[in-house]
Amino acid sequence: MPDKKDLLELLEKTGPLLAPSANLNGEKPALTIEEAKAYFGNKVDFYLDEGKLESLPSTLIKIENGKIEVLREGALKLE
Repeated sequence: MPDKKDLLELLEKTGPLLAPSANLNGEKPALTIEEAKAYFGNKVDFYLDEGKLESLPSTLIKIENGKIEVLREGALKLE
């Protein structure tokens, strides 16, 4: 969940959105809207310019048959 009022208001209107880190698999995450547009162009529904991002990318996990597999370690560290 974002910790930004504007994003929370958007989610109230749209419902859940899938929004992982803005990068292609194996590429450096986009830190600006210009970098995100260079990666994805017209393939996404909309862009939201929050200035230059300073946060770590999201942690991605896969849960299958009760086992957790870390696909990408990011801001959340799993032990």
